[in-house]
Amino acid sequence: TLFRSNKYLQLRAKASLTKSAKPAEQKNLGNVSSHPELFNRLRAFRSNIAELEKIDLFQVFPQATLYDICEILPTNYSRLKSVHGVGKVRLRLYGQQILEIVTEYCVEKGLPLETPEEKPIEKAKQVQGETFRITLELFKSGLKPEEIAKQRGLVISTIESHLAGFVLKGELKIEELLTQEKIERLNTVIKESSYANLTELKQKTGDEFTYGELRMFVNHINFSSGQVVFTKNQ
Repeated sequence: TLFRSNKYLQLRAKASLTKSAKPAEQKNLGNVSSHPELFNRLRAFRSNIAELEKIDLFQVFPQATLYDICEILPTNYSRLKSVHGVGKVRLRLYGQQILEIVTEYCVEKGLPLETPEEKPIEKAKQVQGETFRITLELFKSGLKPEEIAKQRGLVISTIESHLAGFVLKGELKIEELLTQEKIERLNTVIKESSYANLTELKQKTGDEFTYGELRMFVNHINFSSGQVVFTKNQ
């Protein structure tokens, strides 16, 4: 199966990572990063992978590499490959997931995205489609987003982003993802005022909803009514 194939590739690459990687210095780099929130998301991703694969944290990524990713904010493969400590093995194993985390963060914060590569790696495009579809299949099997994130070694915001994409395509209904209470609350909020982007909507709702939940609802409106709530940061 696809899961076993991915598992095999990761285990096969583990030896290479063990030989080349060295434990990162114990520094609280989150305090000096320009993007501490992103740094924490990357650390959570690294912890999930390490626990899932039963390997040390530094074998996934040295902490200094996570710091460099936060400073460079790579959103395509060429840029990510240039980050010290990534290398071919880590790029192949974790590159797509790292790019998803960084891209999502940049969109949420309204940060500029790098120009997409003119000739994207064909395998990368295939993997991206597969990783979205895997999330959907796990959700359809009855797993909750947090359970999917745990099983896949991803942060929950990435899983929510995957699911939101299927709402926009009409493959998932908003009722499958949000409670009726949350749906009614967001309907009220949207009708009360207009919002330029997802960040403004998040500021209005505070901790009531995650960015992923807001994106799901906005995609639901866009699909079901054809009404574009806003075009930025969604």
